[in-house]
Amino acid sequence: MKLVVVYTSSLIFAGGLLFWSHNSYLANQEEVLRFSLQSIYLYFGLFAFLVIAIADFFSSYQRIKPQLGFIYLATVVVKVLIFSVAYRNAIFSIEKLALIERLSLLIPALFFLFFEVIFMAKILNRKQR
Repeated sequence: MKLVVVYTSSLIFAGGLLFWSHNSYLANQEEVLRFSLQSIYLYFGLFAFLVIAIADFFSSYQRIKPQLGFIYLATVVVKVLIFSVAYRNAIFSIEKLALIERLSLLIPALFFLFFEVIFMAKILNRKQR
């Protein structure tokens, strides 16, 4: 549980800082996205939090812990599928995304994926309680 608190604090701080930087850059460049940057960050941030919280909870079960890595890989696929369904109208209806829009989708996705991988590695390498 301590790991989840540390993870949540780190995620909120770093994710908020990245969102602020990203949003400020777009405003300074006078770029306007055709989708909500805030909702993209919230989606990836909440999903990352849920994945780590659930993995931390199940890591205490000896029978499930060896499969957590495989379960995590499945959640990456589920995350992409849910994103595709949830943002179907907002993003996928746009005929051609500009480079700045593609980067604005990729930056938060990779950032939160990086956090997930680091904390999943900590959970998987942690000794049993």
